Amino acid sequence: MREYSDGKPDQLPISVLAHEEWAALSRLEQYISALNKVEVVNELAPSERQRFIERHQRQQATEAAYKAIEEKSIFRTLASRSVILYGRRSINYVTDLSGNSQRSEIDMHAISHRSELPRMSIFDPTELEYQLFVFRSERRQ
Repeated sequence: MREYSDGKPDQLPISVLAHEEWAALSRLEQYISALNKVEVVNELAPSERQRFIERHQRQQATEAAYKAIEEKSIFRTLASRSVILYGRRSINYVTDLSGNSQRSEIDMHAISHRSELPRMSIFDPTELEYQLFVFRSERRQ
């Protein structure tokens, strides 16, 4: 309302902005400016133990939500879950026909793959020679 009236309550009709409302608006602005002047009070800050407890509770809630979402995920039915131990081994639980689950550990090894990019000299040597001839014969600017 203050932006609407540009700070002049006398210019507005009495039905739009009564003097009581103007006074309440002024008191509200004084209250907000007083709140903004208050600095951080270190005594009211939570202790290190309280912050630790809050972080721990938040972490537990996040883990519970993650597990609940993981249970409902469609990917859980499409792929099996495996746990990697220290980056050296992988553990899988395999269920046999009798319903017993057996633990299977697989050592991880380095995997490397190499592929060559196809070169034009293999696919179309004539076109390559022609393009090189054109590039060599062009004038430089």
